[in-house]
Parts: sequence; structure tokens; C-alpha cells
Amino acid sequence: MAFSSAYAIPPSGGGNDTAKAMVVYNLDDLSLDTEHVSESFNHLLDSVQHLDHIDEDTSHLISVVASIHKKTEEELIVLIDSLFTLDEIPYALINEINYRIAEEEFHTDNDDGIFRIDDDGSGIPANSIYGGSWSQGSTNPYSRKLSAMDSTMSIILTEANGSRTNYYHPVDNVVTSRFGWRDGRNHNGYDIDLEVWDPVHSAFSGKVRFAGWGGGFGRLVIVRHYNGLETYYAHLHRYKVEAGDDVVAGQIIGLGGSSGHSTGSHLHFEMRFKGIPLDPGQIINFKEQALHNDTIVLKKTRWSYAVHPFGAKYHVVEKGDYLHRIANQYGLSVESICELNGIRRNDYLRLGQKLRIGTQ
Repeated sequence: MAFSSAYAIPPSGGGNDTAKAMVVYNLDDLSLDTEHVSESFNHLLDSVQHLDHIDEDTSHLISVVASIHKKTEEELIVLIDSLFTLDEIPYALINEINYRIAEEEFHTDNDDGIFRIDDDGSGIPANSIYGGSWSQGSTNPYSRKLSAMDSTMSIILTEANGSRTNYYHPVDNVVTSRFGWRDGRNHNGYDIDLEVWDPVHSAFSGKVRFAGWGGGFGRLVIVRHYNGLETYYAHLHRYKVEAGDDVVAGQIIGLGGSSGHSTGSHLHFEMRFKGIPLDPGQIINFKEQALHNDTIVLKKTRWSYAVHPFGAKYHVVEKGDYLHRIANQYGLSVESICELNGIRRNDYLRLGQKLRIGTQ
């Protein structure tokens, strides 16, 4: 089995090939920080790289994955940006980068200030944030120049007694797919199960910027909100709004379906800022159907934003820690910790790894 394939498809079944794939997967799922990795492990890694069936490209990939935890923040950003030039990205690389990002201290110093609920009287939500850019005929009309000078900022999603800033969960059903890399390609939102004709609600108040056919999105509604975010509601069966309509949080903007590139009825839900996808799971607690916090912090990289709820709290993994023990320590469920961190119950925990366990 090829190295990249071992990561792209989780191993199952028996046989020698499966055993070898499992070893390679587990090796590169580990941190290679020299403070925590034994000398015997390094010898084992070397032995894998020198196997007869490991070609030069695979050996290079092992080295790249192994080096991620030694990279500076700037080097990591350059590496992430370079991935956008690839047709397919090995899961091992994405998995290790995700762990590396999770270990970073998330600074909340606001170089660019705080973005508050914006109503400048123009009738266009967040008009000043978007530099007056508004298009009802394009799904994503924004130039990269719009976000080029951004650094770290806070966005207030809701404010007390603000009728325009209430949150309403789009669909009351289970999540079937989350934000992140899937089979070497990025999935820019959350998929929520529904039946055809089920009502789909606007998450916040705002104005419909787009309502029409969105290619692979199928029937798509995009709402620009007063907090600066835009939400996408894709694969709809029917529209209940038109471009230019004002909507309030909880208003039905469409009916669920399976239009566009879809294998079954569901809502594909995205949250974007200046046209760039954000991880909805870092903003919304989908199990509780509520915001993690009324404020989020965005940290700009070259091509995207890392997002966290303001005041996020972390647990640093120590020797002997496991998910059930950590969950009991904070009065949480294992499921909730997995949800907060985008991990699975059987994922390997490393010494020094930071797990988000809530907000202050």
C-alpha cells in the first residue's frame, strides 16, 4: 500500500498490507518533538524510511510530516499556503498540521481592532467591513485584496438586546460531515441531515445577497449579516427569499433538498468572512445548537483565517492522560471534547497537545 493511500483511507480488515499501513499511519500521527520522543522511536522511524518499498517521494513526505512540529509559525503558514497548489493532499500531512495549529497559543490581541455590529445606514449589512462591495449575481465576488491587510481581529456576533444579532440554528438535525479535508479536498462547511421540504432558517438577521443556482451548491441562498459574516445554505429544493430581501434570525429562507453536487438530501452550511470559509464548528456548538461565545477571534494567514471563540480554554495533555480522564476532570463528555477539537475517540493524544475544553 502506498504511503499516501494509507492516510487517505483508514485501514481495515486483515492481511500483511493492512498491518504495514497501520504502522505507517500511527508513526506519522505521533508528535516528533525531541523532548517527548524516545530514541527507540526515532530508530523505528528511520527503519520505516529505509524499507525497500518506500520510494523517494514517500520518504520525503515522512520527513515533511515529521518536521511540522519544529516549524515556526511563519514557516507553517508558508507550508499551508503551498498546499493550495496541489491537486491532492495526503491526510497525514493535514492531520499533523491540524495538531500543530491546535497546540499554538491563540493570541487575542486585536491588531485590527474589534468589529462590532455594523449598520451605517446604507441598507447593506457590514457595508464598511466589505468596502462597499455587494453583488447579487455572484456567489463570491470578493477580491483577495479585501482581506490582504487583515491580521488578528475580534468579531462580535451578538449583542445584548440586539434584535439584529440573535442566533438561530439553521436546521434541527444531526451533523453528517464537518469542516476540513476530505479525500484530499477541502470541505468548506458542515453538512446537516434533513428531508426534502424541511425548512431551513437564517442563522442571523441580515440581507439576502444571492439566491439562485450556485453550480455544485445547487440552489443556494447567501445571507450577509450585520456582524460581518456571510452564511451559505446549499442544495436547497425551493427558495423562500429573493436577493435583496431583508431577513431576521430564524426566518425560513428555503426548503431542504439535494440539488447540485449532492448524493442525498442535506443542508450544506458555510460561514464565510470576506469570501473566505471559516470552520463553523469553532463558532457554533452544533450539539447544543448555540454559539460557543458571542465573540470570535480571527487570525489571518496568507489565504485563510484561523477562528476560535473568544476566551477559549485549553487542557495540556500530560503523561497518563486519556480522553475519558480529561472529560471527567472538567465535567464534560468524551463526545463534547471530540466535537470541540475535531478529533475521534480513538485518536492518539500526545504530551503537550492542547485540547479545547470550553470558553471562559
